[in-house]
Amino acid sequence: MVRWFHRDLSGLDAETLLKGRGVHGSFLARPSRKNQGDFSLSVRTQGISMTCMEGRSSRL
Repeated sequence: MVRWFHRDLSGLDAETLLKGRGVHGSFLARPSRKNQGDFSLSVRTQGISMTCMEGRSSRL
């Protein structure tokens, strides 16, 4: 498994992880809990953490 993919991480946990341990440009991907088959990409930039994309895996 790659270090940037987190299978069992919630959105809130992703934000906490990036704020606490990430640096500018850090990112992680995780499966969406709302829409099965979709993925979320969370990114830390300029000191903030945000989920910037969620979509079907076939479209990413």
